[in-house]
Amino acid sequence: MVALALLCTLLAALSAPAAPTDPRPDLRVRLQFQRPGGIYDPARALSGSDQFVLPSLYNRLVRPKPDSPSGDVEPDLAERWTVSSDGLTYTFYLRRGVRFHRGFGELTADDVAFTFQRQMGNRAMRSSAELQDVAAVEALDHYTVRIRLVAPNASLIPGVVAGVTGYIVSRRAVDQLGEEFARNPVGTGPYAFERLTAGREISVLAHDGYFRGRPEAQRIVFAHISEEVIAAAALLKGEFQVIWTRGNPEAVRMLREAHGVGTERVAAYDSLRHVAFSPRFAPAQDVRVRRALSHAINRQQIAAAMPGLEMPTDAIRSLHLVGGGGSVPRYAYSQQRARALLAEAGYLRGFRVRLLHQTRDLEIVLAQIVDAGWRAVGLDVVLEPMEATATLDRKMSRDFEATVDTVVGIDPSYFFTRLFHSAAAPPAAFNYLGYAAADELIATARRETDPTRRRALYERLHRQLMTDLPVIPLSNQVAVAAWRDPVAGMVNGRSNQFWSETIRIRRP
Repeated sequence: MVALALLCTLLAALSAPAAPTDPRPDLRVRLQFQRPGGIYDPARALSGSDQFVLPSLYNRLVRPKPDSPSGDVEPDLAERWTVSSDGLTYTFYLRRGVRFHRGFGELTADDVAFTFQRQMGNRAMRSSAELQDVAAVEALDHYTVRIRLVAPNASLIPGVVAGVTGYIVSRRAVDQLGEEFARNPVGTGPYAFERLTAGREISVLAHDGYFRGRPEAQRIVFAHISEEVIAAAALLKGEFQVIWTRGNPEAVRMLREAHGVGTERVAAYDSLRHVAFSPRFAPAQDVRVRRALSHAINRQQIAAAMPGLEMPTDAIRSLHLVGGGGSVPRYAYSQQRARALLAEAGYLRGFRVRLLHQTRDLEIVLAQIVDAGWRAVGLDVVLEPMEATATLDRKMSRDFEATVDTVVGIDPSYFFTRLFHSAAAPPAAFNYLGYAAADELIATARRETDPTRRRALYERLHRQLMTDLPVIPLSNQVAVAAWRDPVAGMVNGRSNQFWSETIRIRRP
């Protein structure tokens, strides 16, 4: 009888209709330019390619609106929030029923409090500098979180809560996985981590319980292609369905002329391509040298080399943004002025300088333009091209003399803190030189809640930075996003964040 029952069960299983396959497509998306570091813990991720994946895995209490180029925000995990009259207490009321991936349970206020607490005062975390005004983060009950500040901070929502710092992690997952959490991330986003391959591809699977609705793609594989033209060719051949390209006119021409490929050009005024210096490099400790090196660079060559794909700038902060513009010192192209400043600083015969840069088209072009300008005023320049991840490692250990770098931040507090606050030294952030003269003004501007006075303070800060010139501005970035079948369209978002949940699939 037992054998007969087993036989009947087997026959029933064989005759049952097959489970329907998921009709949604898998997509391949190009990682954002550099080879990933493989760190998907938001508090530790430094690689641009790693951060490119984070919006698919995580949510924040409040997020930048995907379709807003100016950085407007909207509710995310918090349905609403209130601010006390003195500007010191923010209370967030969470959505109920939001689930973490992989069975890690419901999101609670305890997870939110833990996310911020683990970063506060910990310089090993990438965002510790942005949290210095936070006195405490507390879970008041299961769905209510309170953030108390030591002083008002007008950038708390746009620059901290809605920034990378604000991606909410599962406390239980971090506790269980420890150091492995960075390679096995657990969030609440539209896609859940699936696997990380030996080749550093990351695969994410649709989170069908996502509170904003079921994603239209079943799986997304993020893969690295370093060469712009090769990435464009891969999209045209159908090997990829979404890519971004920067700084390569030939790649952009291929994409724009191709039938069935959608493209969108996005200017990112909140980015800054610049030359940064190590504190180990003695000549750059003299402001006269930094000014001379800025005078020596012909930025119009950037526009000529990458027409419409890179916007030359001689200012640290774009006039399109809060804190930009105003009456600031400028260092127009002048070999004569550059030589005079070098002589005044005691370098009549110049010096040798090693210029570190990534081996991708854009940074190669920028490094070559800087190289040509500096050589013309008597410097012995040694170019040091390296793969992106190796370059980042060198920068984080300050094992360089000068380097081409990029920092992005639409909120002025976030931008100026990450680049110029003394607490933002690597590996926490990108103040490589160790510049410390702006700390008080950065804090004063961050704490000013009146928009007019706040703008004036940031313009004053910009004047100081352009006087001291701790970095040399080069350009603001432009990206061209491209997609093909089965993708019908998507929202690129500010700074070209990849909003996977906005992808729309073409129906047959």
